[in-house]
Amino acid sequence: MIFPKAALLAKRVKVAWSYILLGARAVPERAATVRTVASFIDGFADGFRLRLLTHMDPARVVSLEAFGRFYADHGIRLNKVAVVSGSVTEPELLLLNQNFELSILSYEDDHELFDLGKDWSGVEWTD
Repeated sequence: MIFPKAALLAKRVKVAWSYILLGARAVPERAATVRTVASFIDGFADGFRLRLLTHMDPARVVSLEAFGRFYADHGIRLNKVAVVSGSVTEPELLLLNQNFELSILSYEDDHELFDLGKDWSGVEWTD
């Protein structure tokens, strides 16, 4: 038999853990977030939608939605974009306008670019 105070305590602990695990602000907004992310995913062609749903970490998909919303809400237009330790297939690039110069900064392509022992004060490192 569970005493009334113990039952109340168990209920409070359960509620507290749900707030801790989900974040105090996230609990009431969880349904809205799910709807927003689902709408974001539905806005893409089948191939990319499948990639979002089956090959990406869910946290990355939520971050992509937030990035895309921020980018659109602020009317940002970029002339140059650099991808650091990534590739031309980064999903964030699909959310940007298509008229930009893309630079890929990859250790595999240029080992000296990431050599922290080099003197970077020379003219070759200025832009």
